[in-house]
Amino acid sequence: MAQQRVGDFIESRSNNEDQRGAERYLQYYPEHGQFVCVNGKNRYTRALYGGYTDYRVETSDVPIFAVFKKGKHRNIRFEVDGVPVDNVAWCKAAYGDGCRTYWLRDKRWEQDGAPQELTLQVLALREEEGAIFRFQTSNKQAPRRVKAIVSDIANKKIRRNGDMGADPYGVFEPSPSREHLVESEQVSKTEWQESFVVVKLNEVVKMNHGEALHLWQKTMEENRLLAGRITFSTPDEYINTLGSALVMAADGDWDGQTWLHGCIGWRMPLAGWRAGYLGDVLGWPSRARSHFDAYAKSQVTEVPPIYPHPTQDAKLNMARAEKRWGTQMYSNGYICRNPERNNQMHHYDMNLNYVDELLWHFQYDADTAYMRKMWPVLKAHLSWEKRNYDPDGDHLYDAYCCIWASDALYYSGGAVTHSSAYNYRGNYLAARIATLIGEDATPYEQEAEAIRKAMNERLWLKEEGHWVEYQDLLGLQRKHERAALWSVYTPIDCGVGSGEQNYRATCYVDTVIPHLPVVTADGRSYGSTVSTSNWLPYSWSINNVAAAEVMHTALAFFEAGRSEAAYALMKANIMDQMYLGNSPANFGQLSFYDAARGECYRDFGDCIGISARTLLQGLFGIVPNALDGKLILRPGFPADWDSASVHTPYVDYAFRRVGKKAIYQITQRMAQPLQVVVRQHLGKGTYRDSYGTA
Repeated sequence: MAQQRVGDFIESRSNNEDQRGAERYLQYYPEHGQFVCVNGKNRYTRALYGGYTDYRVETSDVPIFAVFKKGKHRNIRFEVDGVPVDNVAWCKAAYGDGCRTYWLRDKRWEQDGAPQELTLQVLALREEEGAIFRFQTSNKQAPRRVKAIVSDIANKKIRRNGDMGADPYGVFEPSPSREHLVESEQVSKTEWQESFVVVKLNEVVKMNHGEALHLWQKTMEENRLLAGRITFSTPDEYINTLGSALVMAADGDWDGQTWLHGCIGWRMPLAGWRAGYLGDVLGWPSRARSHFDAYAKSQVTEVPPIYPHPTQDAKLNMARAEKRWGTQMYSNGYICRNPERNNQMHHYDMNLNYVDELLWHFQYDADTAYMRKMWPVLKAHLSWEKRNYDPDGDHLYDAYCCIWASDALYYSGGAVTHSSAYNYRGNYLAARIATLIGEDATPYEQEAEAIRKAMNERLWLKEEGHWVEYQDLLGLQRKHERAALWSVYTPIDCGVGSGEQNYRATCYVDTVIPHLPVVTADGRSYGSTVSTSNWLPYSWSINNVAAAEVMHTALAFFEAGRSEAAYALMKANIMDQMYLGNSPANFGQLSFYDAARGECYRDFGDCIGISARTLLQGLFGIVPNALDGKLILRPGFPADWDSASVHTPYVDYAFRRVGKKAIYQITQRMAQPLQVVVRQHLGKGTYRDSYGTA
């Protein structure tokens, strides 16, 4: 019987059937801070983002390109002196700082037996929708006749914006019918030894050499400054490439006002998941505030709840709330899906992640004026969460579509670990904020303590050493003991448990959660990644191999003091996604090892956000606690590292080991000077703090 197009059909369909069980190899390697390959095979898998729209330039391991823009999709290819540059004998390609560079060799370019090398580079323009290509030759006497060939793409009807794994392979290839074909030819002057081709939107435009050179230099400098915001220097060259990659991917998910929940193939402007952490973690506080302000205006404020529970939609088998204003869900406190629009209903609870990101913003900058401005938003949110998800007042919260793993994740009014943990942190920090701005902190202190107590009395398994997934509301009120990753990392990240609890909970991941070896055909091992749960049968989002879930779990391991295991898990995911995968520097959604879909979606905003936290708050251990006037440094470096350094817009520090001493040189540029606290983990959840000066 054919599968019906209902439910999670799209998210369960795979375009990677030919890759199942395929041998893997290192497709990219680090060189001078870039992701490099020689004679690579992947086409249209590394996107370049320019301005703050959905426009992008798709690049390949060989120089063939595509423009993505709804209604304007085009394929772009070149010939140089009659030689198609995507079909040469030797091609070395590199990606770094938002630029794709190719070094090309072919006998057809030889002159008098002397080899010639062509260098081709491409940038996406930052201030308009377009791209610029630069051609350089190794011999300035060589002819340089460049022809650009622009045509329609092979498949105009793409479902998920042509993203890798989400649409069939080859959608960006040139159309066989050669529709909308544009050919332009340009010969550069010998003394310049370079030629430029400029594409505005999807058409080649004429631009003299001086103008094109200025545009190239300007765009390159903008990219260089942007990429240099975050830099890493470590003994691991595979990590050192990630600072630039992180910033360029994050900037590509920014639309000028709000962070986009999603990725290339799914840019849904929702107020949530983990993309919103990026503004503060990457040192863009103004961007963070524009995001928080825009979605504060999306919070419902003039629709009091008038309908009691339950108000579920019978047409959808009671699986979603009825979309009617005045229900408990669609009433005051609810945050709608689009910025500055508080009249839209959607079935997600994006409130929890949005508020958690807002609370992290205050940990980077304890600006009391901004706290006062956002206090009504925080207060209304906590009231809305309580009203919707803890109507029985037992201080344990139900959960509905409030984390990435939302589809097919239902708890039927039960007491849920991950949502209760988010609400604990929300109330705990709301109490701290209330004290600082002169509001009554008592109700929030009381609720936070009640949540913590209830979680550790009812949801913590003392013998097994972890929190349960949830406890049933009805019947035997069973505790579902096989917790998924989010029921391990969320309570750790939200500070619910003690150090010992955190340590023990991570050990549950070691023994119960399936581990998948990341290995290559030549026998090289890069550790193991993990699935989100061990639940069967499969249903979308509850048993996947999802990069963001792996990275959040690694962050929890760092927070629990298990640096070696944390690093191994993080590194396995990085190798799986960025070096063995089909897209260099990819902060993707699903892994090659995902049983249902395989490698799918690129530069997923949710993954970029939590990866930023894992690298900067986990590995480098930069954890601002501005609400208490502290800057905690708790590095998670492997024991064999003798030195490392990091640069961010708000903190620089260098670490080196001399004998038994660890020496730190720290420069902070926080919004307010904070007292530096260096935290040293001693094992099994214990640690020692060393206090410095502000």
